[in-house]
Amino acid sequence: MSLFNFFKKTTNPFDKEENQMSRQALQALLDGAAKRDNKIDGVFIVLPNSGNHITMQSQVSGFAGDPKVENAVGWIGRFSNIGSTLDGVGYGKLKYAVFPMEDAILLLFFEKDFTQPVIIGFFCLQKGDAEKAMGEMLYHAKNFVYGYESNGKHFEGIKEMLAKIL
Repeated sequence: MSLFNFFKKTTNPFDKEENQMSRQALQALLDGAAKRDNKIDGVFIVLPNSGNHITMQSQVSGFAGDPKVENAVGWIGRFSNIGSTLDGVGYGKLKYAVFPMEDAILLLFFEKDFTQPVIIGFFCLQKGDAEKAMGEMLYHAKNFVYGYESNGKHFEGIKEMLAKIL
């Protein structure tokens, strides 16, 4: 193993072998969020301190379509410092921002409770009806991040799964 590969493998916690099971569980949750009829068509995780690259993303088409999540990261990169920008928005501990687009919605949650900041992004594709979908998308996305079903029952959410990796 070269010195370059050694550092590459150990600097990103998502690449560590001991996190493989946690990554698989997180991937299943991201895919599950995207394929349901919940106004979430794509989910992705970005580490702002690592150049705004997608670390993980849903691998299935959403209920309303297959958003190109990579395009959102390019758009996010237009912010000079997305982490501090998102840290100043939202309500209380819930730090998020919603960006309505013509036929889609981009929802970003900002979490800084880990060893490095994390952005959890959600995409909603709604041709000509994105505005109507915003409330439902926010409700379901928040539940996936914090692990609550609509009946109030708790499950291991994205934030808890990230805690095992980061």
